[in-house]
Amino acid sequence: MIKNYLKITITILKRKKIFSVITILGIAIPLMFLMIIISTISHISRYDSPQSNFDRVLFIKELKWSIERKVGLSGNMSGMPSYDFVKNHVKKMKSPEKIGVASSGEYFNLYLGNEKTKLKVVYTDGEFWDIADFKFTEGKAYNATDVEDSQLFAVIDEYTRELIFGEDEAIGKTVKFFRRNYRITGVVKNVDVTRRWTHANVYLPVSSSENYSENDIMGAAVHCFLLAGSKDNFPQIKEEFDNMIDNFQLGAYEGLTEIDGELGTDSINKTIRDIFQVLFSININKDKIIYITYLVIFFFFILLPSINLLYIHISRINERSSEIGVRKSFGGNKRILSGQFLFENLSITIFSGIMGLLLSLLFFIIINNSNIIPGLQMGLDFRSILLILLLWILFGLVTGYLPALRMSRMKIIDALHQYDSFQYFDFMIWKGKRLKMLLAAEFALTFIALVAISVFVFKFRKNNTYPLGFDYNNVYQVSAVQYDRILYSFGERKSNDDILEMVKTNAFVEYYGEFRGNEPYHEGYTKFGHKEDYNDILADKVHLSEAGPDMDKVFSLNMVSGRWFEKQDDRPDYYPVVINKSLEQKLFKGGNATGKYIQLDDVSRMHIIGVIDHYKYKGEFSEPVDIIFAMNYFPNIWISSWGKKQTDFFRVRPGTTTGQVNDLARTISSKFPDFEIEIVSLETERIKYIRKIWGPLVAVFTVFLFVLLIVLLGLFGVLWYNISLRKAEIGLRRAVGANSGRIFLQIIREMLSWASVGIIIGTLIFIQIPLLNLYPVEPEILITSILSSAFIIYILATMCSLIPAFKTAKTEPAVALHEE
Repeated sequence: MIKNYLKITITILKRKKIFSVITILGIAIPLMFLMIIISTISHISRYDSPQSNFDRVLFIKELKWSIERKVGLSGNMSGMPSYDFVKNHVKKMKSPEKIGVASSGEYFNLYLGNEKTKLKVVYTDGEFWDIADFKFTEGKAYNATDVEDSQLFAVIDEYTRELIFGEDEAIGKTVKFFRRNYRITGVVKNVDVTRRWTHANVYLPVSSSENYSENDIMGAAVHCFLLAGSKDNFPQIKEEFDNMIDNFQLGAYEGLTEIDGELGTDSINKTIRDIFQVLFSININKDKIIYITYLVIFFFFILLPSINLLYIHISRINERSSEIGVRKSFGGNKRILSGQFLFENLSITIFSGIMGLLLSLLFFIIINNSNIIPGLQMGLDFRSILLILLLWILFGLVTGYLPALRMSRMKIIDALHQYDSFQYFDFMIWKGKRLKMLLAAEFALTFIALVAISVFVFKFRKNNTYPLGFDYNNVYQVSAVQYDRILYSFGERKSNDDILEMVKTNAFVEYYGEFRGNEPYHEGYTKFGHKEDYNDILADKVHLSEAGPDMDKVFSLNMVSGRWFEKQDDRPDYYPVVINKSLEQKLFKGGNATGKYIQLDDVSRMHIIGVIDHYKYKGEFSEPVDIIFAMNYFPNIWISSWGKKQTDFFRVRPGTTTGQVNDLARTISSKFPDFEIEIVSLETERIKYIRKIWGPLVAVFTVFLFVLLIVLLGLFGVLWYNISLRKAEIGLRRAVGANSGRIFLQIIREMLSWASVGIIIGTLIFIQIPLLNLYPVEPEILITSILSSAFIIYILATMCSLIPAFKTAKTEPAVALHEE
């Protein structure tokens, strides 16, 4: 019987080759995407080397503490624990098997000839190597005793070994990191970026850096790993940690008035957020965005293809109703008939699955060999393949079983005459329109997908229409890292005055300025605090930057009115500020702000001395921000910041080459060996920004194109099948005098009518998103997106209708009636 089923299936596929290809591609393409997505999530969430033990690791999720309120400092703070806190308090816990730490990582510039390579450096303790199971290709790791004795040992990955030593052995050799000579004790296999707890190029003892030895609860933070003997010990470890926090001696740190903390396990959502932050500088701070992403994946790659498949199977089975009637006349029973159609459906699904699997493997081969993400090696594991294939077989059964079962119950006379055969699909009938509502649902879902993507595109385009607000050409940013110290800005340390003077007095430096917070092409931010401290316009919305004289000339800022800061503005009893035009309109309702004041509290107020045009510090495609520039922050101001950067900027004279600027950096570095001087052009930072923006943008447009392809394949197959079922009707109409043109237009009008129904349904659904405040969408962007998406839907419906409508309209009446 199976052999006969297979023969019939092959015959059916050969009989209508176009529809067979459409059906198979319509399943294979979304299946490919689904395999890629699920395999990626499986790779990220899998516990393997060097994180094989991390399924039984607890992390200090966040430490919260309160200190005596000081000038310019909030009384309540939170963040990762300092190494000093872990070493002197957490490591005294008895219930964990091991307690280890690793820093978040910083970057070291490795110079080899004229090439500069950034290496990620992580500081660890000895226990870290007992918790993580790295694969060593040479040597071994340093241990707890080495860390305690402050030994200058290092572990590097294979990538770094090849950069520095080529094919030579690295063990026992020394390499200078941050002006110190470290002896290599081990080489580990490369760790890809998705292993966020263990990914690095260089691993150094935490005791070798003064950053991690300060007696300060707010000192340099580390990730703390508490390894349990088994997951059953988690409650015991959490209880001991809570007791330690409850009985903590607040006098251990000066000014500490309260402390709290929480242990937790790793989560796939947190990992995804961190990866997006590292690769694309996309800061996802809420899990609901991740869940929305999961829904989008389900929508694009499961629901839409399934509806396509369901409609095609129903239409295909209905088209063969005469065959079913004949087979039932000769004794074919329900079980055999339904089994035949189920077998055909599963055969198509499995064949499409194999094609999707091959396409997925090809994708991973290209990604792995391209080294787009260094160290990343992706692939399809057996668990992911099995899960996806079982899922699609299930959908194949669901989309094939109901149509097959209903058709197998059709009466012989109705099957032979195709008399209103769609009545047997009563679960999809609406006012006698047969399966047209399913077609309308297809249009509605496609329309919703197009509107969602259009909103993103038009919002992106609108942001790009606003002026950037500054000139990045011939501008450089300069920073100095004093080894074994946190990154400092030039203007913040007296020891840096000589370095600052060397840059300022250089012949090709035209303007030099100090700038703190919201620097161009930087992903961090500095804003005012919460609204209980300031008015609603400033709170959590307005950005705040500290800028010195000549900064307007460095960035070529466009002054709309007033002036920029001058040296005489820097005095303790006077708080001059410059704001941008958008904030002026909000604060003063379009009036001139120059000379007016912004009241912060009963005592403090800012004097507006000038207004500039737009300032989009995150780049061309970011949203405009409201910003205030001040020479100095108010003593009692409360600001909220993330990723604050410490750099100064200077503009060079026209004609200055990059080589001249690099020579200046080398000269300063040789004169000040305790510092690493880095000078980077703002144009280089812009290129990095563009790459990070275009990465996800290209991914979105790729998905968009494939979604359109899936929709085209589905609609084309659905419409062709639907029209082919009406040959008798069309033949009869031609026989009574209807010409081919009228039939052609009638078919097109019908498809556009049902497309209109889908657009109306989709619009009613989509507008709930802004109405319910699920996602803010400007009215003009929403309207434009709806209109453009409707236009695309009409184009798709017309394109998919043209060929079958033209072919059917040209069919001679005798031929059509004879075929029936």
